[in-house]
Amino acid sequence: MNSRPSAGLASVLDQIWLSAMSLAISLAFIRFATKEDYGAYLILLTPLSLVQGIQNALILSPIATVLPGASKSEAAVVHSTAVASLTAFVVVAAVISAIGLSIYQWTEFGTLQPTLILGFSLAVAGIGAREGARTLCYAKGMAWVALRSDLIYGGGLLAGILALCYFTILSPENALLATAIAALWTYAFRLRHLGALEMDPVVLRKFWACGKWAIGGVLVTWVNLSAYPLVVGAALGSDAVAEINVARLFLVPVALAIAAWSNVCRPKISGWMAQGMQSEIENVSVRSIRLGLVMLAIAAALLLLAYPSIEPHLGGAYRGLRPIVILWVIFFALNLARSVFMATLMTTAADYKRLQAASWVALIVALPGLALLSSLGSIWVVGVLVAAEAVHLLMIRGPVIRRWKGAAVVL
Repeated sequence: MNSRPSAGLASVLDQIWLSAMSLAISLAFIRFATKEDYGAYLILLTPLSLVQGIQNALILSPIATVLPGASKSEAAVVHSTAVASLTAFVVVAAVISAIGLSIYQWTEFGTLQPTLILGFSLAVAGIGAREGARTLCYAKGMAWVALRSDLIYGGGLLAGILALCYFTILSPENALLATAIAALWTYAFRLRHLGALEMDPVVLRKFWACGKWAIGGVLVTWVNLSAYPLVVGAALGSDAVAEINVARLFLVPVALAIAAWSNVCRPKISGWMAQGMQSEIENVSVRSIRLGLVMLAIAAALLLLAYPSIEPHLGGAYRGLRPIVILWVIFFALNLARSVFMATLMTTAADYKRLQAASWVALIVALPGLALLSSLGSIWVVGVLVAAEAVHLLMIRGPVIRRWKGAAVVL
């Protein structure tokens, strides 16, 4: 009886901590770096988030689907395969990231920035390793272990950012290096255990059966939440990237609350689906959406009332962002409902395939919209993201409801 609220509390505390950490880093850039540097930092995070998305699709989401349903005799093999595949992915992603950034710098500027390349590739490895460890903890019901790990990581990162601010050397490359060091140093003591890991071909095929259909969803999520800095940076400059992200900062707790819900509930939903407990999934999902939307509405109302008092503290470079904040509220209301709905379909390989079809439709809305309307201003960029999120939600709502009722799902 106590395990459920305990795991939920740990996940909520984890996301509150991550939210505070993300906000602190952004405020540090706003206060101690130029608007251009902050925009450049956000642009660098864009390909990093794509790597995270691919990792989530190919490995993390399949782990959350396969591991909770594995028998006791299979669990050890699934866990070993998960850790081995995560390690291989992180190493390959870091190498490719270093090569890709090197090629871009040489092609674009005719020179290389070794510190930036090193910081970026190590940050890719560190964040990938941390996300993999968190997913394994939540899939095994070890939410408090995940929280402890994130507290250690976050404490180290915030200490590093604070030092950079104190010595007035906060920059994109130094922030990425601080991220890498904070995320990776704990794994240095675990390298000796890697030789005992093995990849089971049967488990890998199960991962692939789910993951191959999740790539479309990754691209849509990446475009909606992360890729826009590239488009905006090209059309309007890095200053506009900073403005859009500062407006989005007010909704970071909402994004992390959605992630907390997924961490706790997705493994449970996978188990319920395996037992045919559709009514339980429906009840939890509907209650989650209703409660989430009510809390979001209250938070948004308080935020908009307080915004005139908050805006002066952002500095003169970040004025007039309230319309963009309102659009981000609408975006996250839609994203909340979609994320809950998606948990029902992220339970079998066939449902992953259906999700991919919906993702491609939403992507068809997002990409042309960003290409055609970004030059009109920041508010148009976020408006396109809202439209794509609405389309994605409408595409999966019907199949999810049919799944809850035990009917055949056709998309």
